[in-house]
Amino acid sequence: MSQKICKSIFFTAIIVLFTIIAAADTWAARDGQIGATSTAYTQVTLSIPPRIQINNIQDINLGLYQDQGDLNGNTNLCIYTNGVDGYKVNVSNTEGAGSDFQIFNQSQIHKTASLPMEVSWSNRSGQTESKRLKQNTAVKFDKMAKSDCGAQDYNANLSVNVKDEHLRAAPSGIYSTHLAVMVEPL
Repeated sequence: MSQKICKSIFFTAIIVLFTIIAAADTWAARDGQIGATSTAYTQVTLSIPPRIQINNIQDINLGLYQDQGDLNGNTNLCIYTNGVDGYKVNVSNTEGAGSDFQIFNQSQIHKTASLPMEVSWSNRSGQTESKRLKQNTAVKFDKMAKSDCGAQDYNANLSVNVKDEHLRAAPSGIYSTHLAVMVEPL
């Protein structure tokens, strides 16, 4: 290798080394010098993780069964976020176990009676384009939640349905269940 090429490589390496040192020094804390005044430098950083919240959810009352037809109901709600591009929703019964959603008879006589219940989610208010959910199974939605949820702001919908054939065969009583709705940023 010629002496000229070696000098060129050496000077390039020194320039790269000083550039790396200067760049590292730019972002590092630096003490001040002793004197009549002294100025020191520090960098301040913080991180804000993705945050998400459910607002404006209401209880769902399916009403009184009148011996025909499914019973269904829904609630509009708002999913608030601090800027993530999508979310997962996971709904589960807080009572009972298993893979299907259930609504339970609350009377003392038929405490073990339950009915299968369909649960659906839409990432729009109203029941448009809803996806049927499975208990404890997260479903992704790419459309974003709102960055602000006011008192009447809605951008999602939770709906439930109990089929007529199950209602016809059920013992009398008041049925209820609690659904846990969990959302998580993507």
